[in-house]
Amino acid sequence: MADYLSRMPNPHKKPSLSEVLIHKIDTRHQMGKLHDLPISDILRNEVKKDPIVKKVNEFLKTGWRLDNLSEELRPYLRKRCELPLEDKILMWHGRIVVPYSLRNSVMKFLHKGHPGISAMRALARHYVWWPSIDEDIDMWVKRCSNCQENRPNITELPVYSWSIPDDPWERVHVDFAGPFEGKFWLVLCDALSKWIEIKPMSTITTTKLCNELDTSFTSFSLPQIIVSDNGPQFTSQQFQEYCKCNGIRHVKSSPYHPRTNSLAERLVRTLKTRMSASTCDELSSKKRLENFLFTYRITPRTDTGKSPAEILLGRQLRCLLDNIKPNPRRSLRYRQFQANIEHDKEMFYNPGENVYVRSRDDKYWKPATVTRRTHRYSYLINTPVGMKKFHADQIRKQIIEEHLSPPNNTQDSQGMQQNIPTCSKERNLPLASTQPVVQAQFEIIPMRCNDKTPKYSTKMAFKPNVLERSSLPPTVEG
Repeated sequence: MADYLSRMPNPHKKPSLSEVLIHKIDTRHQMGKLHDLPISDILRNEVKKDPIVKKVNEFLKTGWRLDNLSEELRPYLRKRCELPLEDKILMWHGRIVVPYSLRNSVMKFLHKGHPGISAMRALARHYVWWPSIDEDIDMWVKRCSNCQENRPNITELPVYSWSIPDDPWERVHVDFAGPFEGKFWLVLCDALSKWIEIKPMSTITTTKLCNELDTSFTSFSLPQIIVSDNGPQFTSQQFQEYCKCNGIRHVKSSPYHPRTNSLAERLVRTLKTRMSASTCDELSSKKRLENFLFTYRITPRTDTGKSPAEILLGRQLRCLLDNIKPNPRRSLRYRQFQANIEHDKEMFYNPGENVYVRSRDDKYWKPATVTRRTHRYSYLINTPVGMKKFHADQIRKQIIEEHLSPPNNTQDSQGMQQNIPTCSKERNLPLASTQPVVQAQFEIIPMRCNDKTPKYSTKMAFKPNVLERSSLPPTVEG
């Protein structure tokens, strides 16, 4: 408990200027990301247009009618107790219920990088649902001509099985693929999480191999064991020295039996299959590789139920479907960010701006000028008595109106303008020479003179920027 309390942030400590700047940049970045998601609006509009989802929403509000229920609604009837409505979007176990008009678009996203049936199903079970989604995925993959043309042969012999490591990135399998699409491809795969790293290379020398391995090891640490085949780059003396200097144990597969390094060999086959199938997408090889890597890393595996990213990084990588899924906490953060920015705009004053200030001991607001900003809510103000520092709560904007509209009763206003200075002359009291007396804004505020001067029936209050209270005759009380 003492260790936890020692690390708690101090709420009374003011943040530094750098912390405030970082907070504003992060706030605007988060708001920008939220504004850049028009897909959620498209989803809500399509939900309103879809007749099946629209009827389901009505039945959830009014109750289900079992008589004359169509076949399209019966799958929703069985799940009627598990269909909440979040942010005008129908959900089922945290998955978006996709309307019919958007199912093809969702299928294209799930099939980005041309994964197989099992990988598409595993990814869909985390984000989307509709009746017969598994059958639709099967038909989508079977109808993809590129996937069928590049389908691998069926394995006849069982794959060599390695022991399961205790920690992620403990044992890494390495292999080269190619030449493929004019390049060689260095493939790395973690034995526990199945996280993959693929590096395109123009030439495959031992020096460049070590450089690429250093790049990956910088991000994910050094492994304890590297498993490879008997290629010349891996059997060279230079690579042996590289492993020895880093304390890595190098295990080579049996000669002329590449399936001993089955994990890397299977990954090379998957890479060639999906890259060949995605040539019809009219994308560059770099973009197709990025799509394949991202889809592979976020797809949950059948043996563990978790994606490679969850096992290696401890969290799932955020994808497009995460951003369009309703999230009340994200909406609340957005409103808080927006309120903070709007509050900062209201409390900001520029140097040279005319303002009113009032300290704790002052009874009235006094005109002053902003000199400079010293902190987030602190300003150096030029007051009539000199330079002083004020908090933003002690400052308010000064709005100067050059032309004030006259009141409806012009006779009363003229009488008041004549009577006010008369009262000062009879009492021999000087008027303020620094602030001119102009037409005043009339409001319902009681004012009176003392017993020796006549009482006025008309009520008047001066704008603070025209005539200060301190300049009024002492016999007039506001």
